[in-house]
Amino acid sequence: MKVTDFIPGFWIIRFIPLMLAGMGLFAGQVHPRTVFQAMPVLSITEEYQDNFFSTQTGKQEEFITAYALQFTAGIFHERHQLFLSYSPTYKDYKNLDDRDRLNHYVTVEGNMSPAKHTDLSYGLAYDGNSDEFSGETRRHQAFVSGTTQAKKNTRLTYGHTYADLYDRRARTGAYTEHVRNTTRAGIDHQYGPRNHARVTFLYEFDSYEKRIRTLYPVCSCRIRFLLVYSQAGDGYRAVI
Repeated sequence: MKVTDFIPGFWIIRFIPLMLAGMGLFAGQVHPRTVFQAMPVLSITEEYQDNFFSTQTGKQEEFITAYALQFTAGIFHERHQLFLSYSPTYKDYKNLDDRDRLNHYVTVEGNMSPAKHTDLSYGLAYDGNSDEFSGETRRHQAFVSGTTQAKKNTRLTYGHTYADLYDRRARTGAYTEHVRNTTRAGIDHQYGPRNHARVTFLYEFDSYEKRIRTLYPVCSCRIRFLLVYSQAGDGYRAVI
C-alpha cells in the first residue's frame, strides 16, 4: 500500500510544528509557573489470531503487526492546560495485504477555569484511516463542554459536539458524508454522601451530504431524556 493513499488525512500534520511553536511561546511568556512538557512513545505489537474470520471450517490464521508512534506535548498552567497529541499507527497483515492500513489520529485539547465555579473543556480531533479492503474513513470533530457549580450541592453540565464524518453505514455498507451536531444539558443534585439525582437532555441532528436510496432521509435527529436517581445502594434509571 502506497503512502499517497493516505494523503487526504495527512494534511493536518503540517500544522504540528506551528502548534508546537505557539505552545512553546505560550509556555515561555504567559506565566513563570507555566510548564511545557513533551513525551514521544514508540511501540511495536504483534497479534496472532488462529481463526481470523471466526468460521467453523476453513480456519485462517493471521499475524498482525502494529507500529505506533505517539507524540504528546502539554502546557500546564495554574488555570489552563493545553495538550497536543499525534498518533500514527500502521498495521501490517501477513496474509491479508489488502487490509494493511495507516491511521492518523491528531487531537488538540484544553481545560480552563474562566470563572471561580466553572470549568470548561474544549478540543479538536482528526481521525482518518484507509485500506484497500474497507476504503477510506475520516472524522473531524470539535467539542466544548463545561460544568458550573450553581449551588453547594447542585451542578450544571452542558456541551456541544460538531463532527464531520465520512464512513460506512452499517445497514447498507455504503460510504456517506454527513455532519452530526450533538447538544446536551443537564443538572446533577447531591443530597447526601451517597444519594444524588441527575437529569440530562440530549439532542442530536445528523445531516447527510446526499440521499442514500429512498429509504433514508437526508436529515435525522434524536432526542434523549435521561433520569438517574440513586439512594444508599438503590438506583433508578430511565431513558426516554
